[in-house]
Amino acid sequence: MAIDLTNSQRNNPPDYGDPKPSYFISYSRRDRVAVEKIHKEVQKSSQGVKIWFDEGIKPGELFSPKIQEKIDECSTMLFLTSKNSVKSRYCLREIILAENKGKKIVPLRLNSEVELPEGELPLQIQGVQYINF
Repeated sequence: MAIDLTNSQRNNPPDYGDPKPSYFISYSRRDRVAVEKIHKEVQKSSQGVKIWFDEGIKPGELFSPKIQEKIDECSTMLFLTSKNSVKSRYCLREIILAENKGKKIVPLRLNSEVELPEGELPLQIQGVQYINF
């Protein structure tokens, strides 16, 4: 089941009761352009919303501790669902960590014209309401 959002709805994500919602974006590096666009739109139009993806991790820096820290800090994980991300072992690890930490996981389907069979999605998000982006 999908939800199609207007630009206003995309730019003002729900806070699910958190005073200052924060989002962790899990994605495949092959979908980086889409992530940057989402990040820019949300930052431009949503006051008080924190959104994080792996930009700013310096070359040579261990990224696993930073990823774990940011998942700990977030209120919600946004999983950018694409043919690339559902095959990524890093994305799967991030989803498992978020689930183990009790985080809400919201799938964002990047290309609504590409249908991903339910069986190709990570088990943790099968049957979860997603957002077409």
